[in-house]
Amino acid sequence: MHKIVVCAKCRKMFVPVFGEQKCPECVAEYEQKIFLVENAIYRGLKQTVAEIVEYTRLPKNQVVKILKSQRYLNEAVSREAQCARCKTAPAQPGSEFCVDCRLELHQALGQLAGALAAKIGDKPYRPTSGLPLHNVLAEVQKKRERTSTDILRPRQTKVK
Repeated sequence: MHKIVVCAKCRKMFVPVFGEQKCPECVAEYEQKIFLVENAIYRGLKQTVAEIVEYTRLPKNQVVKILKSQRYLNEAVSREAQCARCKTAPAQPGSEFCVDCRLELHQALGQLAGALAAKIGDKPYRPTSGLPLHNVLAEVQKKRERTSTDILRPRQTKVK
């Protein structure tokens, strides 16, 4: 017996064929929107999200959602995202921040790292393992002195 599912978008009941979450009408509508965005990019030669929105008359959030879901379309569009910090300059590719804000954030991070290093710097080093450091070094030295055939030979104990 087939399972009946409610469409995630329009709330209609339908029988899924391959486990889809949307009914065939909503899937066709979404594919039509993808086709509109694709035409805007390749035939209309639109390069930014704003130009695509104007060309297709789709809401901006839908255009952005389509671009995110369709990688081949996303790569063809130049994003002019605003800086998440200052909201005035365009963000750099692969980042949420503009050049100036990135420099300021890197400088602030460097200053904080320097202050933390100065605060920690005068404390002596203590190994975190349970073994004292000289025991670890002795074990490493013993391991280096062994040869591969030592495993096959029985250990000789010294008799006093």
